Amino acid sequence: MKSSRNFVLILIIAVSIAINGSSSSSVDGEMCRCGRIYDPVCASDGSINKTYDNECILKCEQKDARRSGRMLNKMYEGVCQTDEDEM
Repeated sequence: MKSSRNFVLILIIAVSIAINGSSSSSVDGEMCRCGRIYDPVCASDGSINKTYDNECILKCEQKDARRSGRMLNKMYEGVCQTDEDEM
């Protein structure tokens, strides 16, 4: 009985994680937790435009850019017209 209760608990946790659909990435040791919702935004560092999957991911990249002395500015919502996905 105890093992089936543990199995159900593990199953509930696994399903909760899968449904949440969040991803995390590390920016200089800090975790950025962003949902996997595709709501593209276009940003530029002054020379290259790049599309980010959502604003949360962009904000994480902006933190990293500031730490290295660069600026990354949101241009507009949507896919960049001249997209450099290989940044």
